[in-house]
Amino acid sequence: MDTVQSDNPARSTDSVVSQKSIEREAEKRLISYRSEEGCTLECAGYLDLFGNTWGCVVQGDGWVDIVVIRNVAEQTCSVQTIRLNANG
Repeated sequence: MDTVQSDNPARSTDSVVSQKSIEREAEKRLISYRSEEGCTLECAGYLDLFGNTWGCVVQGDGWVDIVVIRNVAEQTCSVQTIRLNANG
């Protein structure tokens, strides 16, 4: 996993390429968040009309994750997760 830190310590960005479809990767991410204590799914769904980009917003205790999954090729997608921390 490639992590890019911004100048703002209250924000981090992770970008990865997955060998899964958008649907499978989204399912994997949602299951992972569901098993995490104290976080809630605020919204989730496709961000375009063609089903090529999916996203969600998850809120935890002192943090918010914004996840965007984009179709790259058949059975391959890119996943970007931006974490915003209240504790900066």
